[in-house]
Parts: sequence; C-alpha cells; structure tokens
Amino acid sequence: MTPLLTVRLFIPKRLTSRLNGSAGRAHWSVISRESTAWKHATKVAWLAADKPTAWGPARVVFTAYVGRTWDQDNLVAALKSCRDEVVRLVLGTDDGPTAGHTYEYAQAVRPKAERGVGITIAVPRPICGEGSAG
Repeated sequence: MTPLLTVRLFIPKRLTSRLNGSAGRAHWSVISRESTAWKHATKVAWLAADKPTAWGPARVVFTAYVGRTWDQDNLVAALKSCRDEVVRLVLGTDDGPTAGHTYEYAQAVRPKAERGVGITIAVPRPICGEGSAG
C-alpha cells in the first residue's frame, strides 16, 4: 500500500555504539544520560517539524549518517532511544509488536558536518500538525 503522507525528521547528533568500546562498559548513569539526550534531540526535531502526528501502523525507516559503516546489531542498539521517542511522539504508541509498526535501518557514510540520523515515517492515514483539523 502506498502511504498517504510521509514525515521526515533529521537529528544532527553524533551516533555512538552502546555495544562496543567504553560505551558498552559505561556506568548506568552515563548510558541513561545519553539516552535522555537522544530523546531530547528527537523531540527538538519533532517540534521543528510542527509536531506531526499519525495513527495506525506505520513504516519507520532510520538512516544513520555515520563516519564508517556499522554492523546491524550496533546500529539498532544505538538508535533505540531515538526509536522509542519518535514512535511515542509521532505515532502515539510504543514500539512493541502489538502496535503494528515496521522498522527498517539503513546507513550512509557522510562527512563529519553531515552526520546524524534521518527518520522517515510512512503512514497509511493523513498526518495532522498540532492545531490543524483531522
């Protein structure tokens, strides 16, 4: 099915792996602080996009713009906080299997100034910005 509308967000924040290196051995408070920072950055991107919302199952694609390619398990783990927040804000649900959303992960190598995370949410129903009808 072709989606009616698509939401696109970009978060200009350096992505770090939670599974490799010192981040994998970090104290829980450091991990929590980084998770909160990603959720905040995701919310800022959502606010800048005029608070789009949608209902029903959606296809969510995360594209990491990184300095070198990552393996898939590191990519998914690094994007967990971002995924939680974007699904909560835009789709009004959680990211559990009963919500019916599908998730895809991609990556592209970019120069340092262009790194971050792009998010594309394809929804089968119209998207409403805050204050608009429908």
